[in-house]
Amino acid sequence: MRHAVFAGLIVVAACGGGAGGGGDDEPSPRDAEIHVVAGTTTSEAGATAEIGVSLGDAPTAPVVIAIQSDDPGEGAVSPATIRFETGDAGPHAVVVTGVDDTEIDGAQPYHVVFAAAVSDDAGYAGLIVPPVALTNTDDDVTMGTVRVFVDGQGAGVVTSTPAGIACPGTCEASFSAGTTVTLTAAAGTASRFGGWRMTDGSSFAATLAVEVAADARQQASARFVRDQLAWTTAVDGPAPERIDAIAAAGDQLVVGGAFEGPTTIGGTPLAHGGGRDPLIAAYATSDGAYRWSRGFGGSGDANVEALAILPDGDVIAGGWFTGELDLGGMVVTEPLGTGAFVARLAGADGAIVWAEAVPAGGPTGIVSAIGTTAAGGIVLCGSGAAPLARLDGDGGLIAAVTPSPMTGCATLDRRGGGWIAAGWAETPKRAAFASFDDIGQVTAASAFFESTEILLIDDVVAVPTGGAIVVLSSDLGGGVRKTWLVRIDEAGGYVASLAAGDSDFFGRSGAAVLESPDTLLLARRRIGSNIVLERYDIPNFVRSASFELEDNIVTSFDLAVAGDRTFLAGDSFGPEPLPGWPLTLDNDGGFVCELKLP
Repeated sequence: MRHAVFAGLIVVAACGGGAGGGGDDEPSPRDAEIHVVAGTTTSEAGATAEIGVSLGDAPTAPVVIAIQSDDPGEGAVSPATIRFETGDAGPHAVVVTGVDDTEIDGAQPYHVVFAAAVSDDAGYAGLIVPPVALTNTDDDVTMGTVRVFVDGQGAGVVTSTPAGIACPGTCEASFSAGTTVTLTAAAGTASRFGGWRMTDGSSFAATLAVEVAADARQQASARFVRDQLAWTTAVDGPAPERIDAIAAAGDQLVVGGAFEGPTTIGGTPLAHGGGRDPLIAAYATSDGAYRWSRGFGGSGDANVEALAILPDGDVIAGGWFTGELDLGGMVVTEPLGTGAFVARLAGADGAIVWAEAVPAGGPTGIVSAIGTTAAGGIVLCGSGAAPLARLDGDGGLIAAVTPSPMTGCATLDRRGGGWIAAGWAETPKRAAFASFDDIGQVTAASAFFESTEILLIDDVVAVPTGGAIVVLSSDLGGGVRKTWLVRIDEAGGYVASLAAGDSDFFGRSGAAVLESPDTLLLARRRIGSNIVLERYDIPNFVRSASFELEDNIVTSFDLAVAGDRTFLAGDSFGPEPLPGWPLTLDNDGGFVCELKLP
C-alpha cells in the first residue's frame, strides 16, 4: 500500500466498499487517506484550510469523488470534485475558504463531506470517506463607543490606550466590545487635573479604565482646573469637623472650629466630651505642615468662632459654649444658656496658658472676632450689653467698649492705632459701625445700612485711604441670601454698596481681606455652597476679577493674610475628595490652603 506524505495530521483512513468480501474471485477493498495540510479553521475574513486526499493504492480505473460543505454559508470547497486517473494515487488538494456574513454569530462548526466514490475499479467503487470537521471564525465584532468631554477653567488633554481619543480634538472613538480602554488625563500649563465624572460615579486618579460595552456609548468628563492652590492640608479625622476661623502671622497659621466624635488630627488624638467640642490646629504658612492640634471637651457643646495671634506667637481663641467646658484643666461654666469663652494657647505646642468665660462687662453669648495689639493686648467682639471689650494679655478686663447704637458686634479689623467694628444696631435689620482707639475711646459710631430683611454681618475690612468695606447679607427668604459690599467713610457714613450675588442660607456668605492697599479679595458663597473668589478695585469700588474654586462644596470658611500670602480655611461635605483639589477628606472634614491667584 502506497501513502502520500503531507505536512500535517492524518485525520482518517477510509476503507473502500468493494462488492465482495475479499475472496479469491472478488476484488479487494481499497482505502483513502485524508491529511490536514493547513489547519481546520477558516475565517469570515477569508482564511483557508487545506485538506489532502490520497488513495491507498493506484487505481486501475479513474476514481471521482464529489466534495461539498455541509454549510455553504460558513465554508466553500474547491474543487467540487477530485479525480484520480488510472495509476494516480494522489494526493489531491482540497482548499476550504471561510465565507463572510453580517451576523455576529461567533465561531461556527461545519464539515467538508465526501460523496461515495465513482469508479470502474471495483476496489474503489462506492468508497465512503468520512467528513472532516472545521470551524469558521467570526469577523463581525460588536462595537461600542467611548466619548470624552473636557471642561473646567484649566487646560489639559485626554488620550486613550488603545489609540483613538485625543481630546480636545478627537473626543469620540469606537472600540471592540469588551476592550478595556484606558483614558489618561494630562494637565496643561498652570493647570491641575480635577477628576473624572461618569454616569456611574467619579474618580480622581489620573487614569480611568473603561470596559467597552456592546452597542453602547459610554461617556466620561475630565475636568482641568486652574492651579490656584500653592498647597492644601486636610484638617480632618474620623469624626466630622467644621472650620470657622483662621489667623496667620509670619510662618504660623491656626484654624479653629469644632468636631463631633472621637477624632485624631495630624496624628494627635483630641480630647472629646461627647458633644460638639472646640478644635484648634496649627500649621506652617510656608507649606501647610502640621504642628499641633487641641480639642477640649465638656458637658455641653462649644465652638471656636475667632482666632488671633499675639506678637509673641501665642494664640488667642474665642467662641461660645453651653454647660461646662474643660479648657485643658481650666473649667468654665454657663448654667443658664450660652456663654462666651476666651483662651490663650502657647504658640509652640498649643498648651493652655489661661482660659476663662469672658469677664463680666465684656461680650456674652459669643466671641465672634478677636484682635490683638502690638503691646500684647486683646480686643473681643461679640454679643451682649457690652459688645466690645479690651483685655490685657492675661485675660483681665481693662474696659468695655459700648459704642451706641451698636448692640451686637460681628467682626472687627485693625486700623492704624485703633479698631473698626461692624455689627447690629438695635435690630437685626440695621447694620452698625464703630471705630475706637487702643484705650477704648469711641471715635465714630453709626447705623449705616438698613434693610427690610434680616441682615447678617460677615466681615469688615479697613481701607488704608480711609473708611471701611463691610461684607453683609440680607435674608431674601426661601433659603436665599444676597451678599453685599457696603463702603462707609471714616465716620461710619454710607458711601456706596454693591450686590455681589446670591447665596444659600447656610453659614456665612462672605469673607474678605486686603490683598493690597487698593485691592480687596472676597470669598463668597454661591447657591449650592460653592465658593468663588472675587477681586475688587477699592478706589473705583468695582469687581475687577473672579476666580472659580472648581466645584468645591464648602460650608463654613474664612480668609487670612500674612504678608503677601493669602489663606483659605473651611470645611466640606464628605467623605470624598474636593473636586479639583489634591485633597481627600474622611468625613465632613476641614481644610486649609494657600491661594495662588493670578
